[in-house]
Amino acid sequence: MKKVELEVEERGEAKAKSLRREGYIPGILYGAGKKSVPFKILAHEFLHFLHFIHGEQVVVDLKFKGKKKKYLSILKDTQYDPVKDTVIHLDFQRVDTKTPIVIEIPFVFVGEPKGVKEGGVLEEIHRSVEVEALIQDIPEHIEVDVSELSIGNSIHIKDLRLPENIKILTHPEETIVTVLAPRVMEEEIKPVLPEEVEVAGREKEEEVEEGEEKEEKKREESE
Repeated sequence: MKKVELEVEERGEAKAKSLRREGYIPGILYGAGKKSVPFKILAHEFLHFLHFIHGEQVVVDLKFKGKKKKYLSILKDTQYDPVKDTVIHLDFQRVDTKTPIVIEIPFVFVGEPKGVKEGGVLEEIHRSVEVEALIQDIPEHIEVDVSELSIGNSIHIKDLRLPENIKILTHPEETIVTVLAPRVMEEEIKPVLPEEVEVAGREKEEEVEEGEEKEEKKREESE
């Protein structure tokens, strides 16, 4: 697994809300039976880190600004604001090379399924698998070749072939990816042009006026 360094700052007593207003993301480093350490990192620096790792699992050397010691860790959780979709909190877990950890490994789907060429639709059910292993044995991602999938075919967790030193925790019958039969295409809706709206509006007005005239005529005749 690839290793990257990420520099953070001690958080102190600052409240999470005030840190976010200042452009920081609050976080916490925990695990390995040691005291949790709160920290903060500039939002743009963390987003740069996310862009760099591109969704893969990496080992992080978490370095506190102004200190020499680094903490071997993994990004365990990223919390987002449900409305703004911005990162609001980070969880990093300490790891060591002698203790297995539980972690999600992302899938990378390769190839074009036969079923898609026949008009089917590829549906990704799971984008990662939960495993338990030593940090040095965990790959950055798992490639899943979908090129042989025909319509109606699927790949399941039990179909994965991983080294024996990686224990899969996700249920073996879970579907990873499948190719669905072609969906019924809805009739294409013709866009309504402004001039058509105007014509329709005039026609509607004429219908209303005509109806009013008829009602008025009926009232006159009844009198």
